[in-house]
Amino acid sequence: MITQIDLSGVAQYVSEQQLAQAVQAAQSKLAPVLAGQFAEANQLGWMDPARWQGHAEVEYIMQLAAEIRSNADVFVLIGVGGSNRGAQSVIETLGDGKVEIVYAGTNLSSHELKKILACLQGKRVYINNIAKDFNTLEPGIHFRFLRQYMEAAYGAGAAARIIVTGSAGTGQLQQLAQQAGYRFLPFPADMAGRFSVLSAVGFLPMAVAGVDIRRIIAGAAAAKAELLAAAPQDNPAVRYAVCRNLLFEKGFVIENLATLEPGLAYFARWWSQLFAESEGKNQSCIFPVFSSYSEDLHAVGQYIQDGKRMVLESFLDARFVNGETRVAASQHADGFDYLNGKPFDELIDAVYRAAFSAHSAGGVPCLQFRCGQITPELFGELFYFFMLSCCLSAALIGANPFGQNGVEAYKRSMYRLLGK
Repeated sequence: MITQIDLSGVAQYVSEQQLAQAVQAAQSKLAPVLAGQFAEANQLGWMDPARWQGHAEVEYIMQLAAEIRSNADVFVLIGVGGSNRGAQSVIETLGDGKVEIVYAGTNLSSHELKKILACLQGKRVYINNIAKDFNTLEPGIHFRFLRQYMEAAYGAGAAARIIVTGSAGTGQLQQLAQQAGYRFLPFPADMAGRFSVLSAVGFLPMAVAGVDIRRIIAGAAAAKAELLAAAPQDNPAVRYAVCRNLLFEKGFVIENLATLEPGLAYFARWWSQLFAESEGKNQSCIFPVFSSYSEDLHAVGQYIQDGKRMVLESFLDARFVNGETRVAASQHADGFDYLNGKPFDELIDAVYRAAFSAHSAGGVPCLQFRCGQITPELFGELFYFFMLSCCLSAALIGANPFGQNGVEAYKRSMYRLLGK
């Protein structure tokens, strides 16, 4: 794997011997996950990313993305949660900016809706509405406003600029696409929303942003091959899942995923939803949060350093390498001459090493994911690694990682208030 997990920063809390014993004791819970025979077997499509290599659907998506990149200034991605977070994390980190990506369907603010509609004026627009079940209020009502905008702007030509990604069946997006003439991409029936990034759900937006989705698929497929072939005691996904739960038992009930590149904050949001919505079904789960360093070192970093010892920290050490940018001398005295001639990348490396050292010395268990250079392959690997780790971790605490009854409870209450 590109990514190497380093647990030396938690050794004083969880020794290698304790970790090995815990892995051995948990075999009956871990083995079904690694064999793809757990929970709801009809939700395990994400476990085989190689299914997309050379697939006709992927070729079609790339052709569709090429059309959009040639004929659009703006691509509106309508979706919430698992329908957009994975794609957004790749777009905001690796996207080339040729087509502006606008995110809609994430909230119910009329002010934000007006801003979205205003930013489309005078621009060539395509929209992609994503919904596994076409009943979620935020993307559903935004799609109504946006398709009405498209119909007013393009008349009979609007349908050719609208793509929907969703489920088949009565009342679903496939039926609407057939009625209105929209192009339809299937939301895989064998994937829950937050596990769907390696499918049409994530592939089309990423490709529109100029990302080579074949490389993402290759990274995920390689990660699967290596992780599922590894012995449990050597498997980094197993070691991570078991270690984080051992730390939970010692009182570290919050996990902070710290990223370095600003775009990776969106990946951390995807990670946070993945673990929170998959594991958050009983009182034995870690609360996942995230920070973007160095910015958040000037904010929540203070609490992590000196606050209550209940936070474990996982550093996602993935970076861009830019050796050409160096700090040039200034003709004005500004107090920063000690940096003259240094590669700019040396600054972020110093921040990383200083934060890890200070937090670890201050009593925070610190894991490290050493990822190296940020590439599409790395994203594919990280998506697969964390989805597998999440299911392993959920198995350890007896949580079904699929479904979200708590979310459905709030939705039922909201529907009652709105008269549905």
